[in-house]
Amino acid sequence: MNPKVSICIPAYEEPELLRKLLNSIIIQSFENYEVIITDDSTSNCVRDVVKSFEKDSRIKYYKNSERKGSPENWNEAIKHASGKYIKIMHHDDWFSSQNSLQKFVGMMEENPNVNFAFCATKIIDGKGCLKSIYSPTKRELNKLARNPNCLFNGVSVGAPSVTIYRNNLGIYFDRKLKWYVDVDFYIRLLSCNKKFIFCPEPLICVSTSSSHRVTNECLNNKEVDLVEYFYLFQKIETSKVSDYKYLQLIVLKLFKYNVKSGHELIKLGIREPFSPILRLSIVINQFLLKFKGPIKNIRNWFRSI
Repeated sequence: MNPKVSICIPAYEEPELLRKLLNSIIIQSFENYEVIITDDSTSNCVRDVVKSFEKDSRIKYYKNSERKGSPENWNEAIKHASGKYIKIMHHDDWFSSQNSLQKFVGMMEENPNVNFAFCATKIIDGKGCLKSIYSPTKRELNKLARNPNCLFNGVSVGAPSVTIYRNNLGIYFDRKLKWYVDVDFYIRLLSCNKKFIFCPEPLICVSTSSSHRVTNECLNNKEVDLVEYFYLFQKIETSKVSDYKYLQLIVLKLFKYNVKSGHELIKLGIREPFSPILRLSIVINQFLLKFKGPIKNIRNWFRSI
């Protein structure tokens, strides 16, 4: 008999954080689960941690023959999942209480017409202290219910660890993405069925202390940020491609990286032909860069037009 939920853990090094996650799993009040660990580490540190839990037959370990990287290691874990629901958990995150998994499964069981649910998030700093709690606003949730593409506009679900979804959709993370990979995944998943459930209780803790966080590699990295941003923009179904919000966001992105011409984007690997809104954004940005004002002033300029 298949488990109700597959907890998929794409692991990479950092054994003590993985141990913390596994300890938060084995105390869950909901017990009909399997744990899928796909190990992308070059060392045996993850395997050694899993060995200490080997008495629990629900925990299944797979060592990748060669490093897959993010997000292919995520997909590898999903491919092994046999549960009705998939619960991604990054190795540096953990359940905030022993009832967290029960509440995740409950959201899906009580709402058979939805494919996707997520929760608020506890952000934990390097000292183990609560830094903040992230929760989308009611307005943002209403936007998400109307159009998943609003995730491109800045509305956020949160990290994959705060989500759960049905294991019958055949949707995987896009291997071409690293920084916007979760945004793209949520847009495609919700485009199949816009209905979702949100739990305002923070059922998951997300750590900011991991030394291998993708954030550290991609944050303010022009080569990653710009290329993936426009790749995703080309993928999404922008029926209102001239919408003010898209124009503002693209101009702000170009302004952030001081992009003065389309040639700079081509050198980064962004393919032509450029959409009309991107061409217009380049022209506007050329004008704005002459003033070299802060981003705040640029936002105020947009509000004034």
